[in-house]
Amino acid sequence: MKTNFFHQLQALNIKGCTMNILAGENGKMTVSVLLTPQKTDKDFPVLPPLIFKRTADELSEGFFNDLSAPVQETNELFSNIETYKQSLEQAKADLAKKNAESKAKAKTNEDKKDTAGTSNKEEKKKAYVAIIKQLTELNDACKYEEALALLPTVEDYPEKEADIKKRTEDLTRKRDQKAQAMELFNA
Repeated sequence: MKTNFFHQLQALNIKGCTMNILAGENGKMTVSVLLTPQKTDKDFPVLPPLIFKRTADELSEGFFNDLSAPVQETNELFSNIETYKQSLEQAKADLAKKNAESKAKAKTNEDKKDTAGTSNKEEKKKAYVAIIKQLTELNDACKYEEALALLPTVEDYPEKEADIKKRTEDLTRKRDQKAQAMELFNA
């Protein structure tokens, strides 16, 4: 006896399938069709099997018609999942590449900042030395008020906090002594 069962099965273009046929009581048969992706990948969803409980005549007449729509939808689902996974892998690769480029760019910027920061630090140091030189000249000329006004702030030079405080105290003390001496002299 020749059947076209396998030709019709092949025409459905089923990507992966496990089929069980069980002859039951009262002339009914149970056909279980488990559609699976071609690749056995744990990321693919596990779908429940399609179950057909019919007589042999009913299965002969409508089995392939009833099976064709779910097979098409399942094939599309598996195809979409595979496409999605490929796109996801590509996106991950692109993101990794962008992150690497960003890190390289940030490193370049840091290097530039370090270079700029070094020159800024040198300029700031030169400015501090120039201010201290002027303070020394004003101190030697007993112009303590002017020296206190010229004295840099701790906010501008936090690394020189101890020196700035010491100079402030010294100049304030000398200014006060000069003021007292002037009062005694004028009195």
